[in-house]
Amino acid sequence: KKEYEKNLNFAAKNSSIIIMDLNRTLNFTKFSGNINNNELNFDGSFDNGEVKLNKQKNSVKIEGDGLDASFVNDFLGLDGFKDGNFTVRLNGEGFTKFKSKIKVSNTYLSNYKFYQQFLSFLDSIPSLLIFKVPDFNDKGFTVNNGIMLVQRDDNLLTIKAIDLSGSSADITGNGTIDLKTKDINMTFQLKLLKDASSIISKIPVVSHIFLGKDKTISTVIKVRGTLDEPKFETQVVTDIIKTPYNIIKNTLELPFILFQ
Repeated sequence: KKEYEKNLNFAAKNSSIIIMDLNRTLNFTKFSGNINNNELNFDGSFDNGEVKLNKQKNSVKIEGDGLDASFVNDFLGLDGFKDGNFTVRLNGEGFTKFKSKIKVSNTYLSNYKFYQQFLSFLDSIPSLLIFKVPDFNDKGFTVNNGIMLVQRDDNLLTIKAIDLSGSSADITGNGTIDLKTKDINMTFQLKLLKDASSIISKIPVVSHIFLGKDKTISTVIKVRGTLDEPKFETQVVTDIIKTPYNIIKNTLELPFILFQ
């Protein structure tokens, strides 16, 4: 927060940086940068990753590779991921007003209260028992890889698109989360990555389960309420072209302008 009138260059090895806005301490093997007329340029490396930052009075840009789950959770304002590797491209006015594209790999979707109630919901519907696959376990939903387009405006987190792939299931969706009240308004689609012809006979009710062109089983789930007390309901879909899964796929293919 210090204002500098002169150019200040810095470099360090095996040192740490405290991000006051996030109340986080980041440990680096090395970093360097400069402050010139209140513009900060920072380039840091750590085990298996690096981060570049440009911070001006009314803007912030971040490019990070090999980031951990806690770093991403802090920016999103959620305890949503556990373990894994993340790539982040972020552009905005500050640490709480930005657009971001996040790539994830080898992680778990693991908000404890939300996830446990989600599993209970799946258990309560016979036709969704087919989703009791290895991807859904005590650690959370196993994510092999995925991508998210996220926009944050203070306490309002807008998930433009989320597409997470597991070994036997996909989760896609979009919606909003109020980080202050924890109100949630999301629509998800579960897509089972198995040949539906071999398991369709095992499903007692299929009114809200449908097949796509790739012969997989999908169901759409609406989530309302709060993160602590979510309310789930299935959504009947008759036209697969209009399902959130396809909408998300189309959204992810569109340009998501981060750097102008």
